[in-house]
Amino acid sequence: MTAAKFPSTKPGAAQAALLWLVLAGLLILIYYISYDRFSPVYRLPRPRPFFRVENDPWWREVVCKRAGHWEEEPGTPLKKLFRDVTPEKDKNIFLMDTACNSNPKYRVWCSVESWAKQHPNRQVWFLFTAGGMAEAELPHILLHRYPNLHVVDVDLEELFRGSPLVPLFNSRKWSREDTWPVELLSDMLRVLVLWRWGGVYSDTDVLSIRPFTLPFNALGFENPHQIGSAFYSFHAQNPMLLDLMEDMQENFDPRQWGSIGPLAISRVVEQTCKKNLKELSEKAPTKCPGNLMLFPRRSFYPIPYPAYGKFFNPGGGKDFDKMFNETFTLHLWNKMSKGTEMKVNSSSIYEVAARKVCPLTFQIATAESDVF
Repeated sequence: MTAAKFPSTKPGAAQAALLWLVLAGLLILIYYISYDRFSPVYRLPRPRPFFRVENDPWWREVVCKRAGHWEEEPGTPLKKLFRDVTPEKDKNIFLMDTACNSNPKYRVWCSVESWAKQHPNRQVWFLFTAGGMAEAELPHILLHRYPNLHVVDVDLEELFRGSPLVPLFNSRKWSREDTWPVELLSDMLRVLVLWRWGGVYSDTDVLSIRPFTLPFNALGFENPHQIGSAFYSFHAQNPMLLDLMEDMQENFDPRQWGSIGPLAISRVVEQTCKKNLKELSEKAPTKCPGNLMLFPRRSFYPIPYPAYGKFFNPGGGKDFDKMFNETFTLHLWNKMSKGTEMKVNSSSIYEVAARKVCPLTFQIATAESDVF
């Protein structure tokens, strides 16, 4: 009887197949490593659970917890304003995040980039309250591209010390749980940095769409009955800032939104100009005592907050230059617009502006997304 014969398997074939599997695995691994490292898409990292140290200042706990960032790692330590770096008088543009956020959103960086791009001869200071900045590629790219841009941390107790606002800050009335500590801190801090060093203050939902060529001590109407507080321009130690800080302390009301923000600056303007705002708005641009210039709504707030949706309407930006030929800034009203997506290639006002004034941020943010 003849034994059954089975096909023989060559040892070399099995080894070759195994070798190919190993090589394929290595190629896949190399691809993903190189993609994370060299891809032009720079995604912001997810925050990791983190518990802050016991010696963090009391105010940081207040704003971090209220803003929901208390258990986020503060990131890379930053130089501290006033202690490590000091701005020159009247050559500055200040923006700030008082929500203890170490990882600002793309729209915030778009605002920051717009000011740095439009004003290469001014120093742009982006103030953090988080204690550090998250490790992300976009901020480093912007800092490399714009040498006039500085991202710094603040020690509020040191910054407020010896200032006219120190009684209000130390009273902690602004930090109560039944009020708005993040916004109230921003209201105080913007006035304080301008009092100390002078220049321009801008909210981080404001885009600079052309170089600011107006004189110092300039404000803009948000509507005929109110001065906007998203943009200030003042010389350092301007007497009106002193009047404003005194008004903020006297009229602070934790139950009233804007009591030391737009309501305060509006009161002081009426006192300085000795006329009501409605009358002043009808004459704007107009000059008041102390070389204060008041500009019409079209200069800084061309689209009022009830109409914020116009920023996102498809095709709305086709005549951008004609629409805003007398406008210096666009206020995007983030409180209302933050949930509205700006679609790429829609030719909306926001898209046209972003492509012009924050090109690096826009390119990175939309490299793998059709919304911004």
